[in-house]
This record gives sequence, C-alpha cells and structure tokens, in this order.
Amino acid sequence: VHDAVHVHAGRYWDVFWVCNVAAVVVGPTILLRSPLLACAALTWLLPGTVVWLADAAIAGSNILPTSYAVHFGGTAAAFYATWRAGYSRRGWLAALALLAFCIVVSRFFLPAAANVNAAHAIPRGWSSVAQSRSAFVLSATALAAVACTLGSAVSRAVAKLR
Repeated sequence: VHDAVHVHAGRYWDVFWVCNVAAVVVGPTILLRSPLLACAALTWLLPGTVVWLADAAIAGSNILPTSYAVHFGGTAAAFYATWRAGYSRRGWLAALALLAFCIVVSRFFLPAAANVNAAHAIPRGWSSVAQSRSAFVLSATALAAVACTLGSAVSRAVAKLR
C-alpha cells in the first residue's frame, strides 16, 4: 500500500528506499522461512526506523501515514520472520547485498534530485555527519558495517528465543 501511494503520487523513486525494499522482502521471508532474508530485512528496518524518525525531526521530512506501517509494522514483521526462520551466519552479507542493490538502483536509475538512499548527495539536514560527499560516503559505509554487525547480533538473539 505504501509503495502504491508513492507511485500514485508520481514519486515512483520513493519505492526504492532501503526500508521500503526491506519491508517488501519480509512477506516472502515469512513464507519461505528464510533466515538469510530475515536478517537482511531486520538489519535495515530496525535502524532505518530510527533514521526515518530522526530525519523527520532533523530535516523536517514529510511523513506519510503509510510510513508508520512500513517502519513499525515492517520492523515487527521482520522480528517475527527472524524468530520463525532462525539465524543465518551469512545474514550480514544478504543485508549488504540488499543495501548495495538499493544504492546502485538509486544512483544509476533514479532521478538525482530525489537523492534516494543518499546516492547522490548529503541529505538535507545531515551535513553534521560529514562536510564533504566523500566523508559522508565513508561515514555512511562505516554506519552500514555497524548496522550489519548489530543486525546479525539482534537476529541471532531473536532466533534463540524460539
């Protein structure tokens, strides 16, 4: 529904934000009981929800009502998928692959002005993270590595609750 709202509003590019893609992955993850996909979805939805809320506060970004379902509902569903499917040692690799897919699509196939997944510039309001584009990319890469490590640890912990 969230993606349909974006497409209907003429903003097809917003479908490719990593949180939106991760939320779409959750459904097949539950059906297939894939620990690999569960870890990837949880890795991006959990910190992505924090970044989404921070972006609304810092940059004053517009929050669609359906965004709550993607971030809160998607995160809850990713926790359930991880609990149901179990843990994969390669989950961090799937998480990196999902992020890389989203950034490549954003960089080469979506409008630069949309700056989806910060693929073209430092997002508005986030210049405190880094002053130059290269410093931002390095910071974002380090944060992605931390997110993958934490996502893997959280996935392992959730899977142990079974």
